Amino acid sequence: YSAFKGVDQVLILACGTSYYAGSVARYWLESIAGVPTNVEVASEYRYRDSVPNPRTLVITISQSGETADTLAALKHARSLGMQTTLTVCNVATSAMVRECRFAFLTRAGVEVGVASTKAFTTQLVGLFLLTLVLGQLRGRLDEAQVGLHLKALRHLPTAVAAVLALEPQIVAWSQAFASKENALFLGRGLHYPVALEGALKLKEISYIHAEAYPAGELKHGPLALVTAAMPVVTIAPNDQREEQHAGGARARRRAVRLRRRRHPHRERAGHARDPHARALRTAVADPARGVAAAAGVSHSGGARHRYRQAAEPGQERDRRVTPGARPHVERGGAIPRDCSGARRAPRDAHGGILAAVAASTDPRAPDGFDPPGPCQQTLGRDAGAGRHRPRDRACE
Repeated sequence: YSAFKGVDQVLILACGTSYYAGSVARYWLESIAGVPTNVEVASEYRYRDSVPNPRTLVITISQSGETADTLAALKHARSLGMQTTLTVCNVATSAMVRECRFAFLTRAGVEVGVASTKAFTTQLVGLFLLTLVLGQLRGRLDEAQVGLHLKALRHLPTAVAAVLALEPQIVAWSQAFASKENALFLGRGLHYPVALEGALKLKEISYIHAEAYPAGELKHGPLALVTAAMPVVTIAPNDQREEQHAGGARARRRAVRLRRRRHPHRERAGHARDPHARALRTAVADPARGVAAAAGVSHSGGARHRYRQAAEPGQERDRRVTPGARPHVERGGAIPRDCSGARRAPRDAHGGILAAVAASTDPRAPDGFDPPGPCQQTLGRDAGAGRHRPRDRACE
């Protein structure tokens, strides 16, 4: 352990599935051991300027130990002065083991398929054991805590066997996936790299396009692609993130329900929900397009009626419209007048006087606002008739 005592930070170099294993380990190394950790895609590490630290532990992860990009990234890191190197590898005779100072052999056996499966799980176990070592050296873990973590690791074979027992149910799910063209994987925290690995496996094995996103990023764009026909896989184990995953799942179901409510005719261009139709309804002051446009009035039918403006750009609605004038009151409609022709203030449903703002814009109106006409003046409730009646019968 003495070689790891002077480690200030960790740099993980890997590609593909191994990179996702390193991404999971970053959460462990920072939360359990308290070691700052960077995870780099090995094929990109050489092509940017990085700040080297001689007290960095460089970890390479590779199933075969012969990955060319990872070997080149390792040599580049050593050329920058970072000489403390460790590899997590499955082949004892590989070039990666020879190039690194330390080696952790996963001993997962030969990978039969192209897609890495058991190598991924054994890489995670090896990186978790390294986390326990660094945490103990830095005083973050005591013997009792390390013992509890090791006990949980020994339970892994039983847990994996329980998952493998779900094969009939998983086969039924695969029938639903087989006809799909796209899939979405979601995860939060250290489960996000697991979601990335799941999407990669679906692409490698079934040739179905799949993407993975952090669960919180779904609402920032990818949600637009989610429909009832797209399968969504959420990595949500029973842990402290369970309630947060549940909130994200509710948001996805809500979005799918809203899409189901869309009526087909609303998708046609020109409907009020169409963005181009909404743009046409926006008020733009343009004298060349008629009275309504000159006043900056929206071309919607309701607005034209309220302001007594042209029914179509360039056409007057009726002869009472004064070009250039924009009469309007608080609740819209024509300016009310009583039977004698005098302007009066409109009443609302409760009999109150509404504030009018058209007096200063209507050329027919005198200065100020006229008082209510005689037809508006009413007596109190008459005991005999039980109704309001006008004070001036000549106005009826």
